[in-house]
Amino acid sequence: MKKIYSLAVVCSLICMGGRSFSQSFTFANTDTTVCGAYNNIDLECYNGDYIKNNTSNPITVDVVRVLNDTATAGWTSAFCLNGNCYAPFKDSVRTTIPGDSTVGIIIHFYPDTVTPGCGIVRYSVRDANNPATVAYQTYHACNTCTGVNELSLYSADVNMYPSPVTAGSNFSMNITNVISKSRNISLVVFSIYGSVVRTLDVKEGNNTLNLDLSPGIYSYSLISDNDRLHSGRIPVIR
Repeated sequence: MKKIYSLAVVCSLICMGGRSFSQSFTFANTDTTVCGAYNNIDLECYNGDYIKNNTSNPITVDVVRVLNDTATAGWTSAFCLNGNCYAPFKDSVRTTIPGDSTVGIIIHFYPDTVTPGCGIVRYSVRDANNPATVAYQTYHACNTCTGVNELSLYSADVNMYPSPVTAGSNFSMNITNVISKSRNISLVVFSIYGSVVRTLDVKEGNNTLNLDLSPGIYSYSLISDNDRLHSGRIPVIR
C-alpha cells in the first residue's frame, strides 16, 4: 500500500489504545505518531503491533473490524495481517497462528484527499475455538497539520519487487530521487518488537537483496549521514 508524504507539512496520526491480553493469545498494540499531510492517501497505524500465540499448540483466531471509519466523510480503512493486505471492504479474516509464534497486524486509514479530519476504527481478535476469549483495540487517526517538517528535506523514493517477499529469496529495492547530504545509504531493518535485525549498505538505483528473514512483517529505514530518507514495511511470507 502506497504512502505519500508532503515535503512541507507535518501532520499527526495517533493510534490510541492499550494492550489487550487473553489466556491463549496476546493482542499487543503500541501507540505511535507518524508524519502525513492533508493529501496523504494512506495513514498507517503501526509500531510493533502483533498477535502472539501464548500456547505451544496452533490456535485459530478471527480478526474482525467491528467498527469502520465513520467519523469523517470520505475516510475508510483496511488492514494487513501476517504479510497479507486486504481491501477496504474486507471486514474479517480467520488465520491460524503456530504454537509460540507471532503475526504482525497493520491498520491503514485512507483519508479524504482534501479534507483534514480524524477517523476511528475498532478491531477484535477472538479465539475461534473459545469465543469467550476476545480482545478489542480502537485506533484513532488524524491528519491535522501542526507545523513544518524539516526532516523531509532529506528523502528518497523506494520501489520493492516482489512484495511480499518470499523468505530466503532475492528481491529488488530500487532507490530513486535521493536528496541527502551524503551518497552513503544504509538499510536498517527492524522486527515487530523494534529491534534491529539487519543493517547493510545500499546504493541509489536498483539493489538486489536477500535478507534471510523468517516470515513476518518488518519495518525499515533508509539512513544517510544520520538522516532518515525513507521508511516502509517489508512483509515476508513462506
